[in-house]
Amino acid sequence: MRTGGAGRGSKLQIGGRHHTEMAQESKASVVGAIVANFAIMAAKLFAALGGSSAMLSEAIHSGIDGVNDLLLLLGLKRSQRPPDEQHPFGYGKELYFWALLVSCSILAIGGGVTIMEGVRTMMKPEPVRKASLAYIALLCGVLFDGGSLIYSWRQFCRQNQGKKLWEAIRETKDPGSLMVITEDSAAVIGEFIAAAGVFANTHGILWADGLAAVLIGCLLGVTAVFLITQTRSLVVGEGVEDDISRAIQNITGEVDEVVTVRAAHSMHFGPETVLVTMDLAFRADRRAGELMHTVDQIQERIREQFPAVKYVYIAPEKATREELKRPAA
Repeated sequence: MRTGGAGRGSKLQIGGRHHTEMAQESKASVVGAIVANFAIMAAKLFAALGGSSAMLSEAIHSGIDGVNDLLLLLGLKRSQRPPDEQHPFGYGKELYFWALLVSCSILAIGGGVTIMEGVRTMMKPEPVRKASLAYIALLCGVLFDGGSLIYSWRQFCRQNQGKKLWEAIRETKDPGSLMVITEDSAAVIGEFIAAAGVFANTHGILWADGLAAVLIGCLLGVTAVFLITQTRSLVVGEGVEDDISRAIQNITGEVDEVVTVRAAHSMHFGPETVLVTMDLAFRADRRAGELMHTVDQIQERIREQFPAVKYVYIAPEKATREELKRPAA
């Protein structure tokens, strides 16, 4: 489970919101980004005919973002398949796999190709022709990417109400909206870098266009490393936040038959699917039938308060004498 206190938003994320609604919001953000990226790519490619390396790098940037968002949309769809014999906890982690693949492609393809293009242009700099086309394409890019960024940012804030920015980024279990926000932010910054490179090139600093392409490639590399870092823990297996873990244990502790919670573990199998396992010490005088009824009640209470907890496994054991002597918490 993650360390550090989680805010009120974490409870809302896992227990207070309809998860179908969250999935639809994430999907809408990705679809909007796909449309924006491919439209911008076409405009930038047309502008790149004027000989700007920065514009070509930006076109590659937008195209890669569009393809990556398609892959992310595929991951969203595949992650919603129901459980089966081979995957008893569902396919939720498919989303994390595709998100990691997208992050790696940004680093390998986006960063690598644009840096190489920039270095090539700096070695043989040429003046940019038809700079006005580049400015028009970049303005369209800022408008489209900025609109997509604002929409995704609003969705992300709704999903993480009551949290500070870094806390929301660190604790989110839905990579879709976060990836779109990060990509769009990098795109807007990259468009300003490209505009500066074209402007400097047309005012006599010919190598500035190539330098802008290199800087865009570095920006993509930093973006990719950030996304890989955020996605890695989800792929490996990440538990719920500490406050949610404590709330689940408190639900269990309110049951009279339970003496103590010996161990409690959790893991996200997707943004909407959580597994919880608990070792509970029960009073020794309880019969097997009473014990199983109590276990069913605990499971029902946990699922009622936290709908994302789809699977609850409880190992009931008799409390030891030492545990019975402990004062109630």
